[in-house]
Amino acid sequence: MSIEIEKMANQKFNHTRVKTVKTCYKLCPSCGNFSINTGHDIFCIVCGEKLIEECPNCKEPIIYPTAKYCPVCGVNFSKKIIYERK
Repeated sequence: MSIEIEKMANQKFNHTRVKTVKTCYKLCPSCGNFSINTGHDIFCIVCGEKLIEECPNCKEPIIYPTAKYCPVCGVNFSKKIIYERK
């Protein structure tokens, strides 16, 4: 163990709570394209379909840009599945 690491190991650190901010995305349920959720994009620039920003089933925000399924409830983000649930 190096001297610097030993010094760090012996120091007392103040623990503070840090809120992790994750980037949220909008997905196209038709072609799978995605964009960062800035609040401005409404329609897919590739196919023109309306973008989704949350799981249509459990309302969890989309935080994985290439997601095909919701990591919380497992619902498929494809257009066919989304419209069958409505």
